[in-house]
Amino acid sequence: WVGEAARDFLGKGASVTILTPNAGFNAKNAKEIEHPKFHLVTYDYEKDGEDPNQAIWTEALRPCDVAVATIVYPRIYDREKKKENSTGFHVIPFAAKCIGEAGLKTVLCPKTGTFVDWFNPAWYKPEGINSRCITITAFTKKSIVEEFKIPDEHVQVLYQGTDIKRFTSTPEKKAEGLKRYAAPPESWPVFVHIGTYDQRKNQDIILQAVDIVRKEYPKMFLHLVGKGETEEAMKKMAEDMDLQSHVC
Repeated sequence: WVGEAARDFLGKGASVTILTPNAGFNAKNAKEIEHPKFHLVTYDYEKDGEDPNQAIWTEALRPCDVAVATIVYPRIYDREKKKENSTGFHVIPFAAKCIGEAGLKTVLCPKTGTFVDWFNPAWYKPEGINSRCITITAFTKKSIVEEFKIPDEHVQVLYQGTDIKRFTSTPEKKAEGLKRYAAPPESWPVFVHIGTYDQRKNQDIILQAVDIVRKEYPKMFLHLVGKGETEEAMKKMAEDMDLQSHVC
């Protein structure tokens, strides 16, 4: 989505900088963007939070009116002791440090799609700089405001956009979809869940729902699309529940 957003803003006449690790997907994808107002700035992923990365980040942020950064898990943490280990490197406080220490006018916009109760509230509202939090659901905003005591006016809901031309069904697209994600003949209704395999995504609850729904709709089928650390566990759960003919 980073590359697509960059292309969209460039098409509207804005200047865009993508600041990303040098070996990541976004760096590779961004190299394909050719535009006089586009700038790709990369840094060493292994040296996050250290010099010379602070200098690189600061200079990349200097000309920016707005900087959007995703609220993700900290670089180093222990899932069994989440709160105690939520202090590993995180992009939001480091970006805030670069902006604050250099006296930049850049407005930092932490962006999130999911509420995680052990995350640091400072990731949503960094102190000492101008910032505004962006969420993609009203539920996430409500959780941030109520649980972290973040002012309501600080959090803005911006629902996910959809490229209508790209995602409007046609006979050709439908045939290609059925080829890629084959379901048993006469499957109905057919559901799709797209997302990272992670405990917070609740794929286990979805499988429990399938077990209930299939009793009334024996030809129902679910596609789980994604990858992540709980993928194998979800496959095993589906097998243990004998859902192989209803889930792929």
